[in-house]
Amino acid sequence: MPQNREVTNIPWIIGDDEVDSPADIAMGGRVVRYKAGGTLNVGDSVCISAPGTVNKTVTTAEHFKRVGIVVGGQAISPGIRGVIARQNDVGVQAALVNQWVLVVCTGVYWAVAQAAIAAAAYVRPDTTTAGRVLTATTVADAGKILGLAIDAAAIAGDKIRIQLALQ
Repeated sequence: MPQNREVTNIPWIIGDDEVDSPADIAMGGRVVRYKAGGTLNVGDSVCISAPGTVNKTVTTAEHFKRVGIVVGGQAISPGIRGVIARQNDVGVQAALVNQWVLVVCTGVYWAVAQAAIAAAAYVRPDTTTAGRVLTATTVADAGKILGLAIDAAAIAGDKIRIQLALQ
């Protein structure tokens, strides 16, 4: 007998309401709902940590299981699947352990840099601060790349847009 399940693969496209120019890049992508393995914030890069569960980690071996960036969760919008797209909301708590969390797996979204990152550089999960991203190389970081930096980051803590393209 088939089970009734909620939709968990949600397309999402939204304009960035922090810019005046309609020509600027809009946030959006394919979002999947997971269970949080720990406290997660909007903009955290996450990896599979258990079946159906994601968490941020600095463990390099876990980065092969990266799935994307947190865009929303139960702590922000209980009962509805709300996605946060504003740069100023990056860092807001999205979910506590065992709550549902929304992760964008393909598309464009904000991430937090751990160090300086050049525009158009490949990025991967950071090995120093869980949830952040840093510059990747295609050879040494094969299988851990989240995507490409759209913006440059000058220092640790800068919020940059990432074109998610898991490789």
